[in-house]
Amino acid sequence: VFGASCSPYLLAAVIKKHIELFAKDDKFKFHLRNIFVDNILTTSNSQSELVEFFYKARLFFDKAGFNLRQWVSNSSKLNNAARSNGVGESSDTIKILGYDWSPTKDILTLRPPAGKCKYTKRGVLRYTNSIFDPYGFLGPMEVRARCFIRTLWQCRLDWDKSFEKMINLKQQWDFVKSEISSCLGIQISREIEIKTTSEIHIFSDASMEAFGSVAYVVTPWGKESREGKSQFLFSKVKLAKKVPAEESIPKLELDGLNLSAVLIGIVNNAFPNVKFAARVLWCDSKTTLQWCTAGSNSMTYVHNRVVQICTKAEGWEIRHISGKENPADWLTKPVKSKKFLTNKLWWEGPGWLKDPNTLKRENPFSLNGETVIPKSVNTSVAQIDKNVPNYWCMNTYKKQLILFVGFFRAIGFAKIGKNIQFSKYITKEEYNGAEILAIKQMQRETFANELKILKSGRKVKKGPFAQIKLFLDSKGIIRCHGRLSGEK
Repeated sequence: VFGASCSPYLLAAVIKKHIELFAKDDKFKFHLRNIFVDNILTTSNSQSELVEFFYKARLFFDKAGFNLRQWVSNSSKLNNAARSNGVGESSDTIKILGYDWSPTKDILTLRPPAGKCKYTKRGVLRYTNSIFDPYGFLGPMEVRARCFIRTLWQCRLDWDKSFEKMINLKQQWDFVKSEISSCLGIQISREIEIKTTSEIHIFSDASMEAFGSVAYVVTPWGKESREGKSQFLFSKVKLAKKVPAEESIPKLELDGLNLSAVLIGIVNNAFPNVKFAARVLWCDSKTTLQWCTAGSNSMTYVHNRVVQICTKAEGWEIRHISGKENPADWLTKPVKSKKFLTNKLWWEGPGWLKDPNTLKRENPFSLNGETVIPKSVNTSVAQIDKNVPNYWCMNTYKKQLILFVGFFRAIGFAKIGKNIQFSKYITKEEYNGAEILAIKQMQRETFANELKILKSGRKVKKGPFAQIKLFLDSKGIIRCHGRLSGEK
């Protein structure tokens, strides 16, 4: 349906169903899995295989009423086949997934945003989102823009209110924008060379502002590569949630390591038939690595993420790296564009990755896919007084609320007299009032000590409820902070 917001989904669903029903050849299916909206992006080590795919794909989609056109490749054989069928593209530069790709040079260039950026929250968001960088080449630069957007949200500016006269904000944004703009012309080789001795390494890091991961394909020096080769694969960065001051950096480092574990799935999907000689996750926090190596942890937050990491990183090593040598550190700390563009640490990783003896060194944190996933976690449980009033033992919760409504009506009748009239059915206001009364009554009977402390204006710092940050709401009910309580 042209113009409908659901059109991309409908197109993708129809194509996927068509492939599931009629595609039989596994190699052909492998190439067809790389469909993005109405484009097929695929690669192969064999030119003849690509030419064969060209003819098969044309015939396959022609039966469904689709005309695959505008073919372009860095393979001369495929380009000749496409031109002979009248579907070849002759442009020197092709727009592909936010990049400009030169088939002749086989390099990618980031496309600069179009138009001017206004000094408003809407303008900053439009500028930031217009830089589509799925590989994360400019992750250290782009994350600065996201941090600035969060600053604008904290200032509670309206979408179209200008901050041009707010000198600090204007100077900060001008600097961030100029740094990003100076990096947009960089040219990056598209080719990723993989040998039988190639390894995959993923680094992670975190700060109070952000956490992220960056991956490299490394071929150590040896028979297949005399000098060794390390190639940037992709990166991913996320803003860290705003947490209280007592939130520790190791927990954020654990989030970064968990992100690396998530990226393992992306690596497996991108290289389903490649068996890397080594697969390693790197982290510069020994506390985080110790959590992953230990059998269990009493902190639920840590326990859940360790389970996820151990599950997703099965068969991977987890090693320690110093902060100065960690390329993921660039994702979480401010860095200037000039240093970013010329520094090999980000584009190639640490130089010692190419040394085949690197992974032979002792590693006290190595999981080797054998770490036992913790099955249980210690949980604090409050012992509730068994002398519960009979009216809770005799009825269900819902029936007891109806009984409380009856009490309310009896009290109202006694105070006002026969002139008061009640509805034949229980109203929403009556039911809510009864529920508040029931909760307060149960809390008075069960959590008397905590209620006394909170009413005196103090915090509950001891006992089984110290970690869940209890407080009294406007109605005098004891509540605890949730994960979204700090969000605006």
